[in-house]
Order: sequence, then C-alpha cells, then structure tokens
Amino acid sequence: MRLEKRNLRNEMLLKRKKIKKDLREKKSQQIFKNLVNLDEVNAAKRIMVYVDFQEEVQTRQFIEYLWSKNIDVVIPVCKPKNRQLNPSLLYSFDELEPGTFGVLEPKKEAIRYVDLDTIDIIIVPGLAFDRHGGRIGYGAGYYDRFFERTPNAQVIGIAYDEQLVMKIPMEDHDKRIPLIITDKEFIQAKYFL
Repeated sequence: MRLEKRNLRNEMLLKRKKIKKDLREKKSQQIFKNLVNLDEVNAAKRIMVYVDFQEEVQTRQFIEYLWSKNIDVVIPVCKPKNRQLNPSLLYSFDELEPGTFGVLEPKKEAIRYVDLDTIDIIIVPGLAFDRHGGRIGYGAGYYDRFFERTPNAQVIGIAYDEQLVMKIPMEDHDKRIPLIITDKEFIQAKYFL
C-alpha cells in the first residue's frame, strides 16, 4: 500500500503543478467563496488554517476574511522531532518566516500556542481526496496525528476539483475528512453518512 500511496502522491503533485497559476487563483477564489458561505465558519471563534505553500489552494484571502470577522486564526507549527503540529495564533502575515519544509510558520518570537480544545474548525490541505473522506497528504502523517488530539474540532478539506480521485488507499491510522470543499462542489463524505 505504501508504494500505491507514493505513486498517487507523485501523480497528484504533477497534476496540481500542471494547473496554470491564473487558474489556481481563480479556483482558490471560488473555494474561498464556498468557505465563507458556511454557517459553521461564520459562527466559529477560532479556526486553524494552513498558510498556502507552492501550488496548494491559496488561503491568504480566507485568513484576511477571518481577521475581518474577529475570528482567531491559528496556523500549524511543525515539530519534526515528534512529527506533531502545534497550533499558534497568527495576527499578521508579517509574523511569518519559512519553517519546516519551507512552509511559512510564525517567527519564534511570534509563537503563541493555543489549547487544542479551543479550535472550532480545522481547514486541511491535501494532495488528493475521495468522496468517502479519504485524504492523502505529503506522507508524514502530521495531520492524522493532529486530528487524534482535536476530536471536537470540525475538519474541512479544501482542494481543487482536479484533486478528487475515485479511491484513496487508506491505512488504519489514516483519518477521514467529513467535509471537502472544491471549486465546484461541497462533498459530505459518504463514510460519515
């Protein structure tokens, strides 16, 4: 199964990379519109969201929207030693610098860790999703471990429509995503229905 996952990862990285920049921006804009129309998002007090990296769905406009609504923005800080994500409040993009894997994280002096139980929603990236809530990320399991530590938070995956596949190979430790939002649709994972 590991080989199958690695092959799917490589295939999806290439597929995502082939989406032209202007089209990625347009698709990200539609995903943003879909997200901000969710009642759960507007009712939340604290949302964890990644800062987009490379060709991922862009999140900066969403982060600015959350700030404008006085919703706390929390971003993941990678801890490679134990392969964990620790959430930290973010007040400004000026607080960011490249961290683990080149992903933007708060500068050391701007890290403000939060209690995991205070996170209402987690917006999660992925290389691919399926309609049963299957998700494949970059392969280190950071988010799967994080979901175990945040059982009360609602998890929403965001992806370009091109990132939907028929079936993600799932292992016992892989966590399913109940709601996936693309530029074309809202997907309530069949696994949870």
